Amino acid sequence: MAPRKPSKDGKIIIIGASPFGLSTALHLAARGYKDITIFDNRSQSDLTDPSKQTIPYAAIHYRSADKTLHHNLSVEAFTAWNAWNKELWGGKTVPLGLSPEHRLFINNGYFYLFEGDSIPDADVARVRALEQKGLGGVQLLTTDLGHVSSANSRMFHIDPFRREERDKANPGVLDTLGGTVLIENAYRFVLHKAQALGIKFVLGPQEGAVEEFAHSQLGNDGVRDVKGLRTRDGKTYDLDLAVWASEDSIPNIPSPLDTRATRPIETTAVVKIPTDGELWDQFSPDNFPSWEHKLRNEQGAVLFGFPRDEAGRLIIGIRATAGSNIARTDAATDRIKAFIAEFLPELKEAGLDVGKLSTSSPGKAFLRTIDRVPGVNNLFLVADASTSGEEFLLLPSIGGHVVEILEGGEPTVKAWRWKSGSSGKPITKSEQGRLLKAKL
Repeated sequence: MAPRKPSKDGKIIIIGASPFGLSTALHLAARGYKDITIFDNRSQSDLTDPSKQTIPYAAIHYRSADKTLHHNLSVEAFTAWNAWNKELWGGKTVPLGLSPEHRLFINNGYFYLFEGDSIPDADVARVRALEQKGLGGVQLLTTDLGHVSSANSRMFHIDPFRREERDKANPGVLDTLGGTVLIENAYRFVLHKAQALGIKFVLGPQEGAVEEFAHSQLGNDGVRDVKGLRTRDGKTYDLDLAVWASEDSIPNIPSPLDTRATRPIETTAVVKIPTDGELWDQFSPDNFPSWEHKLRNEQGAVLFGFPRDEAGRLIIGIRATAGSNIARTDAATDRIKAFIAEFLPELKEAGLDVGKLSTSSPGKAFLRTIDRVPGVNNLFLVADASTSGEEFLLLPSIGGHVVEILEGGEPTVKAWRWKSGSSGKPITKSEQGRLLKAKL
């Protein structure tokens, strides 16, 4: 039986106030769906209170320059972020706690800093390919004088670590579409926008935590429906369509269908920048981009960082595969300190200490999937195990693609289909046939 198109008057429940969950809700409401509720086991203050955010920023950048679909998704997302900024600045949507002087997204660039003295050939080739497609200026090479001039004229900082001042090599690529999302501001804006559209919220560790789905009997086609859900506080809710947008495993789904991947471990350190002096301006969001630095000889680990926040915190982190040596907190902290000594010596010269901020817990999350859950007619998975930056990049726009799939369209990207638990690859039609009869 072909999947049913959801009714505009049906009860739609989204589990997870994640970027993908919120985006789905906004786009459903924009297309005329009237009864949308988001459940999340966090409170509203957990989402919007800066003291509850370990890292106040999410770095976003242009994706997959060699793939047209991913290019289109990136451009669509950045266009939407800029439109939201204008909506705030123009006074059209101004949530409590924000003003038209605030920003949601700062287009201060995203800087790729490479090891050694030169930019890898593959990265140079990707930038040149963009130029051939008429997209010159999107990504700029630090080794191309024309690109450096372009960056300077557009007020981008193409040597954020001041390597040339120290007679050091500066092998890097500056992504001029990218930048920094202010997480607190973004959540305030989106929650306000959602509530204005009539979207309801059930939030909190008891009332918002979904523990169980109620299902119909298995049909002749081997498929059943989700009829409702139960939250941790014992309350039950009827539904016509469920969208799972949480990184937690879906309840009542057998383990062979659990397609979650192991998350990398992130360790972050913080340097407190004094409000007086040059460092405050040097590391401000308008003068310093979000960035990353791949450690090719250290099991694929990536150093990353952001400009300082309003409290003066300059956060630098390292992302590494769980179980790798560098994922250990002590090793990660030592590597961050070594990076600072090499690339940000002014911090040490100013006598500023490096303090440990946080280490993420080992765990699993869903691979990026936007698809119907096999065996269930009206349950969709809309999730992403990527870094927070990759999720936040698509916050304003991904919901439009989700709604198209909910209404019976094909996924824009094949890799969004439900993954095989054993391979992490999109399932084939033969696999899908076997999964349809899974007992829930």
